[in-house]
Amino acid sequence: MPIWDDDRELDANFTIEPETNGLSLVFDSCGGGYNKDYNAGLELLLVRLGANTATLTRAEIDTKKTEHLSEQARFIPLRRGYPVDLNNIDAKQLRRDLGASMKDVGSERETGDGNRQKRVRLYLEFDGGSWHPAFLETRLRGRVDYGHLARDSSRGSLPAIEDRDAPIQGLKRASAGRSSDAARNAAIENRAMELAASHYSARGWYVRDVSELRVQGKRVGYDLACTTEPQPEDPNNYEDPELAVEVKGTSTAGDAVIVTHNEVDQARRLGDRAELFVVANIQYKDGEASGGEVLLTRKKWVPEDPERLVPTQYTLTLT
Repeated sequence: MPIWDDDRELDANFTIEPETNGLSLVFDSCGGGYNKDYNAGLELLLVRLGANTATLTRAEIDTKKTEHLSEQARFIPLRRGYPVDLNNIDAKQLRRDLGASMKDVGSERETGDGNRQKRVRLYLEFDGGSWHPAFLETRLRGRVDYGHLARDSSRGSLPAIEDRDAPIQGLKRASAGRSSDAARNAAIENRAMELAASHYSARGWYVRDVSELRVQGKRVGYDLACTTEPQPEDPNNYEDPELAVEVKGTSTAGDAVIVTHNEVDQARRLGDRAELFVVANIQYKDGEASGGEVLLTRKKWVPEDPERLVPTQYTLTLT
């Protein structure tokens, strides 16, 4: 996968692969006219990894010639040692340090071949857990095609992350906190949807607004379908996504939100594929909603304690 530096595509290719602990980034070597932007690309990746809370725990030469060598023989030593907090480094200097060390690594001879631009594998860990490899690749690449935010014929399109203040075309139903003002409630919910769409698209998901989608006559029971590949928009071919997000927006501090029976049932069914995204303290003035704080994102959000789900409506049988 190539890297973008603003509007310029660098000739510098990498992949992200899963490891037992964390992920690894494999950065291709420079040679024969390939990966010509090796230095600039590696520096840019180090900067972006740091912005994504990465720590470099180990680096190795990763070529066909080194496959049979021991782990220690492939190891790239650093004078500063490991681990390296990539959010607190001089990326150019770290790239130079790696190059200076790798020239003598990866050969059965006492000294290496002098190449400072070899194919390397960087072992990474992240604060607060890890990323899905495909999502981190998209984030590190530096250019996300926000055109993949799916369009629903009845709802229009969700805004790109650069357009956080643009309204969503169409109105989302009320859900968090009772309001007698339907327009106010809808504006607050739209604001929450904007922030949620930006949050998940920035993490590499293909995001589709399915809050009004019906499958076999029934609502799907969540608001955003987040997938690693675009989904067909035909409801007859709809499948549950890798991540199903229920979005709640409120002008309060968010101590409680309203969820429907269907939303609870679908979250229970989907298990760790269901996520709750709550935006609190959204401001409403002169017909427009703005601001808001992401209060939480939580998987498996249906509580085991039934007392935390309080019924707010009853059905009265008249006969």
